Amino acid sequence: MGDIPKSAGHPGASASAEAAASWGAAIVESCSEAIISTSLDGRIIGFNAAAVQLTGYSADEVLGRQWASMVPADAVAEIARAVQRFQAGEKTFRVESHLRRKDRVRLEMLLSISAIRDRTGTLIGMSGIFRDITEDKLAQQRLRQSEEKFATVFKYSSTGISIARLIDGEYLDVNDEFCRIMNLPREEVIGRAVGDLGIVTEAELNEFAGDLLQAGAIRNREMTVLGRDGIGRRCLVSSIIVEL
Repeated sequence: MGDIPKSAGHPGASASAEAAASWGAAIVESCSEAIISTSLDGRIIGFNAAAVQLTGYSADEVLGRQWASMVPADAVAEIARAVQRFQAGEKTFRVESHLRRKDRVRLEMLLSISAIRDRTGTLIGMSGIFRDITEDKLAQQRLRQSEEKFATVFKYSSTGISIARLIDGEYLDVNDEFCRIMNLPREEVIGRAVGDLGIVTEAELNEFAGDLLQAGAIRNREMTVLGRDGIGRRCLVSSIIVEL
């Protein structure tokens, strides 16, 4: 029997490494998130199919170009600091930024940037996963505007409005007109329950609460409401169950 050649195990190891690399490339290419990789000098070296779909550029159009050409000027500095952060020891971080599509549309992005290092640990590049959050940002803006409109209507309405917790009737917020009708300052109302203030009789309160739980809403029910001065006022009371 002859000696076993020293290189006998090497072809298998090489094939395994090639297979692993092939699998890695396939995973990146098939990922639903846009992945763009760059060298340390800012050249784009990786651009998967999701990045093509997101940006409108083909891989041939961007490979070798500077990544800064795809980012609005006000977003360049934050991403450019990634190199310093990685050199300081960070492995990955997230930042909200912007991306400019081929058609010049500006997108809001959540960018996860990771360091690419060789086997010796030397920083050789960066990889960014881009997630389009443009619609999320628009939804947040619409919600904020809606809340601002509600707050304005709530505060300045000529109708007394209150928000109370269903489980125990504790007041969470009341508007100025509510305080005027009840002749009570806001700080004496917030945090106290409807029953504790004696605004309505216990019998009326229990009946009202039971009907509200059953129907989910009550409209224009005539009730006697007592203010701090003890004077009963006939009011039309409407209520609806909402989720805060």
